[in-house]
Amino acid sequence: EQIMDHTPIYQSEHNEGSTTADTLPASYAATMKQRRVATALYLLTTSLLFADQNLMSPNLSAIAEEFGFDDNTRDKKLGGDIAIAFFMVGVPASFLVGCLADVIHKRSL
Repeated sequence: EQIMDHTPIYQSEHNEGSTTADTLPASYAATMKQRRVATALYLLTTSLLFADQNLMSPNLSAIAEEFGFDDNTRDKKLGGDIAIAFFMVGVPASFLVGCLADVIHKRSL
């Protein structure tokens, strides 16, 4: 019968049972810091990405009145055309940035 060792790889052999930050290699701590920063940036950009879309919705009537739109024109122009415009700009931009991310080093991008 073979006995498997379940000791975490970051745990040093001379400190068996200890899981304090002192036993972690510097590269592991740096990697975890990078992951935390990346996660925080991801959450921030995701939060801000769609923040502008909810600004216009409660004010559609006031915007339509400002531009002299009737109800049907308001729904068509403000409810549909603007959303399509954001989509039509976002799709090519995402393809471009995605392709660039594959070929350019992330620090240059």
